[in-house]
Amino acid sequence: MFCRGLHESVHRCRSRVPTLVTMSLTVELPDEVIRHLEAVAAARGVSIEELAAQTLASVPVIDSEFAAMVTSTIATHGEILDRLAGT
Repeated sequence: MFCRGLHESVHRCRSRVPTLVTMSLTVELPDEVIRHLEAVAAARGVSIEELAAQTLASVPVIDSEFAAMVTSTIATHGEILDRLAGT
């Protein structure tokens, strides 16, 4: 959703912008992926944690209404979609 018009307050407009909150997360990755992360992080001069944070921060926010519509459509028309994918 985009901020529209000059009459909307900056606070309301900013509240629609996703923000990052600090949290801790443990993820188990295959050795091959870890080696790739290490190489990319070293090439960029950052830690693996920094690379992961930068990468995850660039993931776009999902429109939950659209995602629900797609999920519903797939559930309703899955058989037809599978047949079309096979052609």
